Amino acid sequence: MSELSIEYIAGLFDGEGWVGIVTSKQSPYYQLQVSITNTCLDVLLLCQKQFGGSISKKPDRPLTRKFCYQWRASTKRAGIFLKAISPYAIIKKQHVEVALEFMSVRPLYQRVSDDKFLLFEDLRKKMKQLNSYKTK
Repeated sequence: MSELSIEYIAGLFDGEGWVGIVTSKQSPYYQLQVSITNTCLDVLLLCQKQFGGSISKKPDRPLTRKFCYQWRASTKRAGIFLKAISPYAIIKKQHVEVALEFMSVRPLYQRVSDDKFLLFEDLRKKMKQLNSYKTK
């Protein structure tokens, strides 16, 4: 298999994926990140081939479990990935919408104005709430 369908990747992301808006404590820099974690390295290699990014082996596992791998993409590549899967995302549809809103207002390689900073922080909090396991 040389390429995965976008529909398959969207389903994989819905079940095994994560998206977040992260910031550094040292500076007010906001970044979009996406990842898919799975035990099937071949599938993640195909995601990497289609969308770039990096793959790492997750070191923390009980000896009775398979190795787990994580594909990760940031900012521009993450935005391209989410735009591609957006029509097919179901479980993480709201996550994708918040992330794409963030990418639509994020200036590349520019200092963030105070009003944008407040917007980014609001979007980061929305994403954090969507990713939370806690109920309201």
